[in-house]
Amino acid sequence: MDKRQFEILDMLVKFNTESPPGRNTDPLQDEIETLLKQLDFSIQREQLYDNDSVIVATLKGHNPQAPKLILNGHVDVASVDDDQYWQYPPFKLTNKDEWLYGRGVSDMKGGMSSLFYVLEQLHQEGLRPEG
Repeated sequence: MDKRQFEILDMLVKFNTESPPGRNTDPLQDEIETLLKQLDFSIQREQLYDNDSVIVATLKGHNPQAPKLILNGHVDVASVDDDQYWQYPPFKLTNKDEWLYGRGVSDMKGGMSSLFYVLEQLHQEGLRPEG
């Protein structure tokens, strides 16, 4: 795994966004908003509840008539319950024997880290969507 992708996943995993109880995503959404703004996305935050919001990020392309692409994900994770049964701390990304451990690594923070990583790579290459 690329070092930068690991850093992004580490950033996502360290936030406890368990649901239930939920209503705890804003600190992580703040980090995501900062990351996306650095990639020239315009941001709209929808406050659903206290301390719980959704980000709608838009990167306009060159041609308003071209097809659009929607990328979607979530940052909440299932409850840890009793972390004494966890071999590794759930909110610390752990790399052991080429396996990554941490809450949300397989659903959905791993997917979100891949999405953000690819968006960063495209931005660094100066590539924007057509639509």
